[in-house]
Amino acid sequence: MLKILLFFILFLNTKTNGYIAKGISIYGLETPLQNFVCSWVHPVEYYIDNLKDLGFNSIRLPFSYEYIMHNDLAKMDYFMEMAYLYNMTVVLDLHRIQSSHQAPTPEDGITMDDVIYMWKSVLYRYQHYPNLLGHNCYNEYQGRNISYLQHYHQLLFTEIEQEFPERFVYFATGYLWSGNIHGFSLEHLPFHDRIIYSVHKYIFSGTADELDWEESFGNEFPPSKMCVGEWGWKQQNPQEVEWATRFIQYLKKKNIRNTAFWTIAHSGDTDGIYLDDCITLDRNKYTLLQTLWS
Repeated sequence: MLKILLFFILFLNTKTNGYIAKGISIYGLETPLQNFVCSWVHPVEYYIDNLKDLGFNSIRLPFSYEYIMHNDLAKMDYFMEMAYLYNMTVVLDLHRIQSSHQAPTPEDGITMDDVIYMWKSVLYRYQHYPNLLGHNCYNEYQGRNISYLQHYHQLLFTEIEQEFPERFVYFATGYLWSGNIHGFSLEHLPFHDRIIYSVHKYIFSGTADELDWEESFGNEFPPSKMCVGEWGWKQQNPQEVEWATRFIQYLKKKNIRNTAFWTIAHSGDTDGIYLDDCITLDRNKYTLLQTLWS
């Protein structure tokens, strides 16, 4: 429990001890392939080891409800063991319900009871790993009904907290594809000190300028209560590089330092830290990303 508490304090208390969550997603368990990206080139521990050497210290692990309920979870088991070995914190991310598509709401043909049962089974399986920091209850709610979103998070988080008291950090994602948290708050919950509000940002979301960012992040929470749960850009596109440079400057100005890049490779939206050969580091992109960490 002491190790778990230490990971939590490190994540939240950035001003006190200088810790910054330098996260990245290793996706694949949420897709029809149900295997890690680039695993056809190297096993997942190769990338965890390399990411550690590059300065990353946290991994966001997307998966689908379908993967959890219909598989033996051997791949996830191995991932958790390797992340622990390399001292990488993990945030579990319910990315999709069905592996075949991204649904507009977290209840795509299933009930809230189904979601709660799934999360409890996953967290019971991995709660003994001290590097398991917490979980993101749903990747991207596409609507704008804040009341629905708050009710969903409150029900799920309360159930999990009752089952695992004082154990996890809760990542609450916003509305409009998780691009906005303005007006969305769970601070009335008794464990609100362990709730982090996660925003996803790309050049194609919002208006790609500081006015949009100010609206999206709002002014309800201190920087330590916010993170960027997904973001990225294509390095070969000068317009996107310029956007990323400005976004990094904005995050540093607002002291929002905890982020998770999307992803290691093979993203149609952003490309990755590695080129699509899954071997070659995109050094220009990595150099720009490092300016956020400095």
